[in-house]
Amino acid sequence: MLIALAVLLFYGWLFLKQQKLTKEINNVQQQIINGQKEAESFKEKDEAFTRQAQLKELEKLIANHTYFSKLLPELAKVTLKEATYTNIKSTIDGEISLSVIVPDLQALDKFIQIFDYPKFYENFGEVRLGAFQKIQQENAVAYKFDVRMKYNTKFIK
Repeated sequence: MLIALAVLLFYGWLFLKQQKLTKEINNVQQQIINGQKEAESFKEKDEAFTRQAQLKELEKLIANHTYFSKLLPELAKVTLKEATYTNIKSTIDGEISLSVIVPDLQALDKFIQIFDYPKFYENFGEVRLGAFQKIQQENAVAYKFDVRMKYNTKFIK
């Protein structure tokens, strides 16, 4: 008889616990429904979705974009300060083309001597020089030529 009473009390306790949990579940479900309704009635929802889509597209664009900005400081470290670049073209496969202007033949000679330094070849190589031209720049004569070379592609990764 005592065991039957204990079992009956236990089932009563389980019934009350189930009722309490059912009520808590219903409250949480109602909160979810209210949150969904609130989100659906959000006035700028379409604008937010549009901006979200734009951000995803921007992320894709940035992920596939190459950054040549790290290449230019490295190039500046190994070239002559008197040289002026009028045209720079670079490709992602590691080739760069430069149009260079130097003020005189001495500067031209110094520019070419840079290619003899081992430090230059740490990040650049396969240098090809184009024909030299005398040009008028401001009130002086200068020399213009083209340079093509390979660069280390780690700068654009």
